[in-house]
Amino acid sequence: MHPIPLPESSRLRFRFVTAQDLDFVFLLQSDPALMRYIRTAETDLEVVRLRIESFTIYNAQNPGLGIFILEYREEAYKAIGYAALRHYDFNPDNEIEVGYVISAAYAGKGIATEVTRTLTQHAYKHHGASKTVAYTDPDNTKSNRVLTKCGYRLMGIVEAYGDQSNLFERLKDQ
Repeated sequence: MHPIPLPESSRLRFRFVTAQDLDFVFLLQSDPALMRYIRTAETDLEVVRLRIESFTIYNAQNPGLGIFILEYREEAYKAIGYAALRHYDFNPDNEIEVGYVISAAYAGKGIATEVTRTLTQHAYKHHGASKTVAYTDPDNTKSNRVLTKCGYRLMGIVEAYGDQSNLFERLKDQ
């Protein structure tokens, strides 16, 4: 059996997050504006270190799935965000979820759409998913628009990650 390739797109290289990414991930997760629709900004570096440790374990236990650092090819593979292609709530019994956090300096460049399309297609092609899901804050109009543009349908509001969230889904053959 061949190993599952990492996702890739024309402008981005995806690589698994590692302990060496701590400062970068902390920079993103400690930014209140960037985290506004995701969770409370994190002020404790140790919390982020433990998250990355859990991401690394999940990545190892679920080949080809996990948390990826997004590297921008046009700027010498500079890290510009991270993305998730993983089971909802990291539970392998759940559906595969797509998500992302992109540095504010790269907003409005179509990167969120590129990440969403790339990860969605990767889930279908390499993981046998028949459906992918995404959860957003109902007020996050930009992410809601990205998902709709990528063929996701709003299914309703559900409890997810301890809050009310939009549930979007996209079927493989949509």
